[in-house]
Amino acid sequence: MGRLLLVHPCPVCNYHIEGDLHEGNSGLDAMFLRNHYALAICHSCRHLVSVLLANTDEETKDALKAARNHLVQTEADAVIGDVQAQRLLPLLRAALDQFDGEVPPAVSACTVCGSQNFEVITGLSEADFEAQKVWVRCPRCEEGRLFLESAGTWE
Repeated sequence: MGRLLLVHPCPVCNYHIEGDLHEGNSGLDAMFLRNHYALAICHSCRHLVSVLLANTDEETKDALKAARNHLVQTEADAVIGDVQAQRLLPLLRAALDQFDGEVPPAVSACTVCGSQNFEVITGLSEADFEAQKVWVRCPRCEEGRLFLESAGTWE
């Protein structure tokens, strides 16, 4: 499951982002078993964006393992009458059934301008989000810092 991120405005220049950004992956589509969203700063348009990146082999193995575990839990939830689980079950099965080594890796590009000139932001951990300690530099003024918080998940 991926994370939706809310970005607070820069206190220095008031740079802000409309809507949420995405981070992580999903087991509901074979594409997200091979690729994942990451945060990046585009050097061409100077925006904080979500970019789709190809997984490493290890990340793909981890995504497949997590999707299988999610499928087992969802099957159990569906049996006891969980309507959400019953709705998700065919999607999870289809993603795993359709996944073969031929799902193409993502061609990474900025979601605003299409440039491939971006810097991926690394080191964002679940613990930091829970402790509300996630700050990234402002892509516009570079003096300010943007506070990020988890606004939920996406599947």
